[in-house]
Amino acid sequence: MKKEISVKQLILNAAEEVTMEHGASNMTLNAVAKKAGISKGGLLYHFPSKDELIKGMISHMIEDQFEIMKNISEKLPETPSNKIKSHVLLWCHEPEKRKHFHAVIIAILSYNPEIIGPFKEIHSNLMKEFSKGMDPVMIKIISLASMGLMLSDVFNARLFTDKEQKEITDKLLELADKAIIKGEE
Repeated sequence: MKKEISVKQLILNAAEEVTMEHGASNMTLNAVAKKAGISKGGLLYHFPSKDELIKGMISHMIEDQFEIMKNISEKLPETPSNKIKSHVLLWCHEPEKRKHFHAVIIAILSYNPEIIGPFKEIHSNLMKEFSKGMDPVMIKIISLASMGLMLSDVFNARLFTDKEQKEITDKLLELADKAIIKGEE
């Protein structure tokens, strides 16, 4: 049975598509309403301004990322390295969807750089959470390396073959286990 999609979700999906096609600065409420197949008034009922729509997009996309990380984490053995490993594996999970996610985020940030605030806060909280029982510097190195792999994909500048990318990912997962502080395993 196909899950019903809410109007709000329909709008957010349309906004992501319009942003990917035209960039966040060229995303208009009219274009989003048209893409969603609703009236502009219907869109404004859920998102009273472009900024509110962009905030909604970001919230939705981040929630989606956390849900995927949670699902990945639940499949891993319960160790202190579990959370950082789910972060690394997130970039490997549905790579085209991840590429789309980050391309939209980059488009939004180029439209409004001040929107980075919530990302910095979320990232800081994630690093604290990932670092429990772990070497915090190693956690940051692993996170930066996995984000670097992702960004090279987003910009179509992939520096490594699929085989090399898998080897790098495997090494990051191995490093995550080595970053566990003794006595915390």
